[in-house]
Amino acid sequence: MKLIFCEKKAAAQSIAQALHISNDFQPDSIQDKDYILLWSDGHLLETVDYKEYDTRYTSWSRHLLPIIPDHYRYRPVKGKAKRIKEIKKWFDDERIDEIINAADCGREGEVIFWEIYYYCACKKPVTRLWIDSLEEDEILRGMNERKPGKTYLSLFSSGLCRQRADELIGRNFTRLFSDLYKTTLPVGRVQSTVLKMIVDRDQKIENFTPVSKYRLKIKYRGIEFNDDPTEDFDEVQTKQREIEKLQFAIGKTNSKKERRPSPNLFDLTSLMAACSDLFKMKPSETSKIAQSLYEKKYISYPRTDSQYLPESMESVIQKICSRLKEKYRYTRDLQFKKVIDNAMVSDHYAIIPTISAVFTKTDDYLNARERMVMDLIEKRTLTAVAPDHLLLHPQIPAKAKDYIFKATYTDVIDEGWRTLWKQRRKQDIQEGFKQLEEGIYFIPEDIVIHLSKTTPPTYFTYSSLLTAMDKAGDDSFKKLSNDPQISRTGLGTPSTRSQIIQSLEERELINVKNNKIVSTLKGKELIKNLPGEVCKVDMTIMWEKRLTEIYRKVEDPKKFLKDIENYVSLITEEYKNIDIQPDKEIFQPEKTIY
Repeated sequence: MKLIFCEKKAAAQSIAQALHISNDFQPDSIQDKDYILLWSDGHLLETVDYKEYDTRYTSWSRHLLPIIPDHYRYRPVKGKAKRIKEIKKWFDDERIDEIINAADCGREGEVIFWEIYYYCACKKPVTRLWIDSLEEDEILRGMNERKPGKTYLSLFSSGLCRQRADELIGRNFTRLFSDLYKTTLPVGRVQSTVLKMIVDRDQKIENFTPVSKYRLKIKYRGIEFNDDPTEDFDEVQTKQREIEKLQFAIGKTNSKKERRPSPNLFDLTSLMAACSDLFKMKPSETSKIAQSLYEKKYISYPRTDSQYLPESMESVIQKICSRLKEKYRYTRDLQFKKVIDNAMVSDHYAIIPTISAVFTKTDDYLNARERMVMDLIEKRTLTAVAPDHLLLHPQIPAKAKDYIFKATYTDVIDEGWRTLWKQRRKQDIQEGFKQLEEGIYFIPEDIVIHLSKTTPPTYFTYSSLLTAMDKAGDDSFKKLSNDPQISRTGLGTPSTRSQIIQSLEERELINVKNNKIVSTLKGKELIKNLPGEVCKVDMTIMWEKRLTEIYRKVEDPKKFLKDIENYVSLITEEYKNIDIQPDKEIFQPEKTIY
């Protein structure tokens, strides 16, 4: 008898349906004579609080730091003890001769399974079901091709190292700075770096001083010809007087072509960003909707960092898009090679609709918000393989002596993918432009000085912050490695980025209003007094890269954790004897734990 361990009930039901297991559906299991399916509904275990290692740690005194456990102890998550007992009973059942790990196929899924496996002291053989969707054909393929359980053990090691690094830094530094400020201040490995990005952006806006720029414009037949801008107003005034009675000659038109490629397929980060822009959805809501669509078999696995498909999926995407062309009445030929790249696919490929979603399913089982996201994924899938959008930018010079002014406009050569979004570019071609032939002479009808001012950076939105986290928020990551994988690391993971932003909001370190993200006084003051290393993008990105290399088996997990321990020790020793006088209006004192 085989035990199939799933992360969620919906996945267990899909697997049971694919394997025709329907004899006995219990509240907490599905079983027949050959299989039993169990599910965890997320994490079942958590590390114990430090005070359970030593009662001295009931106090959050910074003078007890650093706290680095010799070994990590686990306990059931609140309300999950009964479930763990039930799973252990089946793990120990002598009828079970194989355990199939069917948790979500990623770093977090591996951690959830192996933590409970080791916690239950199980010794039975494990195989891995690794699939990209919950469709029947994909499940059957995965079952037939399941791999030895330890195939992805390095992914578990990476996830465990991430968990322990976050705990060591988060718990030690939270205690350290909470004691210094006498109020609870959460500090996290990635969270603090993201908060600093927001604080830095806010400070740039607050300290911004606009610069005036002047541009001379001349008009002929209602068409404007522009000079280059300058900050020297006297220079522009002098030039205005000098050209008042000059005769200008139209020169040869110089045209530049612009190609705007179709946007890539969605990964989870770009999907959350798009839903924020288009539907004003919070990232956490988009993430939940994507997971629901996956469990209902409408889309492929959503917690992916790839925007490409492997070569093996080319025939599948062709079939999906043939149906989408009919649905969206798109008649152009498609270019599937644009989305195929084995090198850009690691654990999972991009988010796309399933075959059954486009051919047999209806949206009757989706609520209004789910329909919006599903429609967006479908259109983005078709968009990604549609022709590029082509533009022409003619530039017409007008010359007099050494003065050159230019008139420009934009012409659309090929709408390409934009027609799918009903975004036909407004044609600003005027009849007058067509009549501006080379060799025409004219005296300007009007000469004006146009004033413009430089503008400050914009505040972060959910969309722009997610994009900045994905790109590490800083070009410096490009200097860290020649390895192209580093460009796909970013701050956090696709599945944790929404949680990081939500945590900053809940802890009142940022404020979000009308989709504008602004750091609070509490957030600013915290960043002001945190060590620079704690918030340094370069260091956080390097840690993320090393976690990726643990998965690739080129980084030693023990060395990584030892480096984290040394770093925690260094910072706590440096800061625990510092005396800080916090602003009591910003940091209201708490007396319970210090």
